[in-house]
Amino acid sequence: MNKKIIIFSKNDYQYTLSLLLSKHGYDYKSIEKKDKLLKSISPEFPEVIIFEKERINQKELELIKQIKKQNVSVIVISDQISVDILRKMMKIGIRYYFNRPFEEDKLISAIEGYFESQFSFQESSYLVQKLKDKIYKFKLLNQTAKMINSTLNIDEILKKLMTNMGEIVDAEAWSLLTYDKEKDKLVFKYVVGEKANQLKGKEMKLDKGIVGWAARNRESVLVENVEKDERFYKYFDKKTNFQTKSVICIPIIYRDELLGVAEVVNKKSEGHFNHEDLNIMEILVENAAIAIKNSYLLEKVYQISLKDHLTDLYNFRKLNQIINKYIGNNTSFSLIFMDIDDFKDINDNYGHQYGSKTLIEFGDIISDILSKEGYGFRYGGDEFIVIIKGDKIKDATDFAKTIAQKLKNHKFLKEDNINTLLTLSIGISHFPNLAKNKREVLTQADKAMYKIKKNKKNGFHVFSGN
Repeated sequence: MNKKIIIFSKNDYQYTLSLLLSKHGYDYKSIEKKDKLLKSISPEFPEVIIFEKERINQKELELIKQIKKQNVSVIVISDQISVDILRKMMKIGIRYYFNRPFEEDKLISAIEGYFESQFSFQESSYLVQKLKDKIYKFKLLNQTAKMINSTLNIDEILKKLMTNMGEIVDAEAWSLLTYDKEKDKLVFKYVVGEKANQLKGKEMKLDKGIVGWAARNRESVLVENVEKDERFYKYFDKKTNFQTKSVICIPIIYRDELLGVAEVVNKKSEGHFNHEDLNIMEILVENAAIAIKNSYLLEKVYQISLKDHLTDLYNFRKLNQIINKYIGNNTSFSLIFMDIDDFKDINDNYGHQYGSKTLIEFGDIISDILSKEGYGFRYGGDEFIVIIKGDKIKDATDFAKTIAQKLKNHKFLKEDNINTLLTLSIGISHFPNLAKNKREVLTQADKAMYKIKKNKKNGFHVFSGN
């Protein structure tokens, strides 16, 4: 049989290759221009193309891809091939590539290898490529799963889900829609693709489209051809001049609560998505859902660690956080230090069990009085602290008056028929009006409280420096 070859080269090396092929009896043609090269490819000619360039970059790689689509064997010769380009060439099925200088017999061996096993090689290369694609996909899937599980921040989890989602299933575009519970709508939060900027932030009702169906029914959905699916919503295609052909939508659910929907649009390589793509997407989203669950659990444990186990007010750890935050941001706040007068008498007269119940009741009173701008803390034993954000010390004195008035009419341990009354000694400081740092704001309020405690008890005092 005739051994037909095209040499695609623009430099003097074309002549060297011509001599080499003539020497070994090959039927060849030399071409310098891209358009002529593509027109010359037919089922009969050539069987092999020698693609020679000094440097292979992305532009040349795209041309090689076009050639490969014609089921033509390609041998690449270059002075320099980067690792990235080499990886991409392997991915599209380039079997032989040579960096100059190389041995003549190795090139001839490569050419002969193509001719001797043309059919079987095409078959096997297709299978090998499919295998490589699968390996690549699963490596990317594993990498993405690790990325998702490397953080416990929900926004970060969703961003990491978006990073490789579309590439794994070879999608043209992909998006993540989050569920706005108050509006009962889906919102395009993360979008990747040609029309991404036009979609980001757009809203969609749950009764619209395939995405809405997946969200509403809490079910994954694969649609190979949207034109044949009555659920397809054409509004966004018309708005963005985009053509949706095939989609996969996977709802993201945690504890039966809808968080959003992951969507991939249009398969690049094979026309439409398949069940393998659906399975891969479900694995990805399941990993994200588990990571979100872990995030919620950790947040719950963390919040518990900031609470006093008895009163359910915040503890000393949270107190430090709030003070450090406000002082760090130069935020004005009042600090109210409260000590229950003669609390020891309750423990001595009725026992520690009733003492604990009294503290719980008092904690509830603080919580009832506090505004949204306030925090309540159990500082230790029968000592409590309240922080109120704002410039006015009057907010703190108003709180002190309110809680004192509340205690005048509140009988503690009423359910146990004890009906005891309590009073408070209260000290007040303010940052930055009185105190300039964390130590001062705590010390000033403590000193002001002890001034009341040593005097008459049952009252409040704003730190004055005396």
